[in-house]
Amino acid sequence: MREAHAQQGATGYWEKKLEFALEDARNGSVDPQDVAEAYLHFGQNGKTFEWLEKAFTERNEALLHLNEEAKWDPLRSDPRFRDLVSRVGLPR
Repeated sequence: MREAHAQQGATGYWEKKLEFALEDARNGSVDPQDVAEAYLHFGQNGKTFEWLEKAFTERNEALLHLNEEAKWDPLRSDPRFRDLVSRVGLPR
């Protein structure tokens, strides 16, 4: 991924990260939140929420930090995010 970042900047980094995460998903060994974060960087909110829902279904403990992590700021005004935060049991 360093090579991708060096050659194509942040976009190259996130493309590689998404590629590796999706490959890991096919093998059944991926943190769905990692895939969601990669899709978020490309502005693909539908895919982002799809993977956040997978994290929720898997009871991924990382979701407990949704309100604390700035990386999710672009989603905060989306009703789907507020719904997810509520279902996780966090204050809105």
